[in-house]
Amino acid sequence: MGKYGIGINRFHLLKKLAGEMYPLNEVGLDPSNKWRYCDIPVVKYNKHMLAVFEPGWNTGLDETMSAFTGQEGDKPEDIPHAMFVERKPEPRGAELEDCADAQCGCIFGLEINEGAAEMAKKEYVNEYGGTAACSLRLSKHLHHSWRAWGGDSWFAGVREVEVGLSFGLYFYGDMKTNTVRYPTTELINRVGPSSGDWEVMTSTVAGG
Repeated sequence: MGKYGIGINRFHLLKKLAGEMYPLNEVGLDPSNKWRYCDIPVVKYNKHMLAVFEPGWNTGLDETMSAFTGQEGDKPEDIPHAMFVERKPEPRGAELEDCADAQCGCIFGLEINEGAAEMAKKEYVNEYGGTAACSLRLSKHLHHSWRAWGGDSWFAGVREVEVGLSFGLYFYGDMKTNTVRYPTTELINRVGPSSGDWEVMTSTVAGG
């Protein structure tokens, strides 16, 4: 039942739903799609959530690991691209980027990380770069709704703030990994030396 376990009733329910969700043959599956055996639940989940769930004003971007210890490959029992993220409770498997309602915690958008080469072909990448493009795809139906759009240090950057504004979203996040054009030196010079010291700074960005 997995490292942390699930109840027997949930196991039987998931088993039943899996049988209804996956086709018994490859009719209708795109042979050029390496994830054709894996992405059906994600596609159906996103479609379902779009129809039944309306997120509140505060949304959040994050990533999730779906544990998998099998082989990489193109067979039904394989995974096309496995990732290893040491800090995760289950470090090996498929990474999914997700968008959730920050108030109730409900995830309403998922995207499989298919690997750098495949992700570079996705929508918005050429115009805005990979990170902002991922965020835009996950929140596509929220564009120009002027919701808050938060993310951790992987998602955060000055460019993401600017792109968010151009799509009618207010971005906030930790500027730790992507610090391009972020006033890191000025911030260090203005805060105190003790843990918990803070400083309020304002800035005007393009489109703001």
